[in-house]
Amino acid sequence: MALHKTPYRRVQGLGTGLALIAAGIAVCLVGPGSASAQGAIQIVSISEPEGQSGQREVWLPISLPADIHPQSQLRLSTLPGPSPMAVGGSSCTPGVDFITVVDKPFRVNPSYPFVPVTICGDTVADGNKYVRVQVAHGTRTGEGQVLIVDEDGPPRVISLSRVRVQRSAIPFIRTPATFELRLSHPAPNDAEVQIPYFTENGTAVPGACRFERRSEPLPPPLSQVGFVMVCTGDYEARRDVLRLPAGATQGSFSIQVLGSSSQQSSWFGVRLGQPVNAQLGPANAWSSIANIEPAAPLTGVTTSAAPLGRSRAMVPAERLLSGRPFVLSIGWRAPDAQGWNAVEHLDLRPRESAAGDGWWRWERHSGQFSICQPSQSDGPRSRLNAQCRHAGPEEVLALGEARLHPALSRVQGQGDGLSLRLTLSFATRRPAGKAQLELAATDRFGNQGGFETVLDAALAPDNPSH
Repeated sequence: MALHKTPYRRVQGLGTGLALIAAGIAVCLVGPGSASAQGAIQIVSISEPEGQSGQREVWLPISLPADIHPQSQLRLSTLPGPSPMAVGGSSCTPGVDFITVVDKPFRVNPSYPFVPVTICGDTVADGNKYVRVQVAHGTRTGEGQVLIVDEDGPPRVISLSRVRVQRSAIPFIRTPATFELRLSHPAPNDAEVQIPYFTENGTAVPGACRFERRSEPLPPPLSQVGFVMVCTGDYEARRDVLRLPAGATQGSFSIQVLGSSSQQSSWFGVRLGQPVNAQLGPANAWSSIANIEPAAPLTGVTTSAAPLGRSRAMVPAERLLSGRPFVLSIGWRAPDAQGWNAVEHLDLRPRESAAGDGWWRWERHSGQFSICQPSQSDGPRSRLNAQCRHAGPEEVLALGEARLHPALSRVQGQGDGLSLRLTLSFATRRPAGKAQLELAATDRFGNQGGFETVLDAALAPDNPSH
């Protein structure tokens, strides 16, 4: 058999040598400090299809240490490998998987540094088997393996990948968790392989999305249609069949993970059923899991605070004086590459007990600021069905010791972000007060993000000592 026609399906465990195989030519490169440079004989393990009846040679890359001349005589032995072990013999008779040689004289061809091993093909479905290959020079020995892949019987599922996926922060956005499956070899007789699979609960629970009519008024454009998408659970349960066409040895399927603003990690499982025209392989290939990572925060916020009329650079805490107006600049970025106009409104609230349960709101469709209170039915701090009142032309909106000056505040949208420039003031009589503010967003579909801190600064009393 001509060397350039030898098929190479897969090379395993390259170790310290780098095998370059192209058009039947291989060169083994060994870097400084490698095991070969230190006197070890390196043999690279390979896997090869068994093939039909008869014998053929397969080739394992080899590299010799610098102190062994390439033309030195070596000793080659082939032995039954680790379980499942191949059966050796003197010829390819029925039941024999490889030709046994013991201390056979052998020299490496410097222009083609490979070790030849003769394997035997058959038409019997007897599973994959291993052959050990040893090359010795004096007392030094190198060893590799040949995995003979049985292509006669039904293929086995040899791997099912584990998955890690980060969910979206928006409930109705689905993120696929894609599982990759591999077979040992194609199904015989050009048959299609069918592999059932189904999801199993872990700490994640199945759910779904549905359209739900809302009785309360909705902001545009939902006021035209009167319904909103509502999602519950962590993922969409699924029971289906993966179909691999004739000749295929790998495939994939996806389970949809539902978006959520929850910061809890969770997981769910996938299990395989009994295949058609294939077999389940090792136990660890029968099932797998998907780890669901929490979404990134709904908003990306950057802030800076400065006294009114000054630059937007961050100001030392002692420059924020009680009762004196200052400008707070906030950069808000829409999640999942949406445009800024996906936002319906932004809510801001002081984080202080004196502010009560109220908050300020900027509305996209009107461009105005309001002061809001939760409805009696929704409970404190809930933003559903809020009762809001627009600010008057020169009105200052007060919440406890915090003041928002709408006439001196601006919100502008561009691309996927919003730029907020708010004029605020905080009053305190305490020696060391705090100016604290939180922001949350609600999109056009009624999905609400959680509050996050955009200002947390010391507030000094406005007196001559400061």
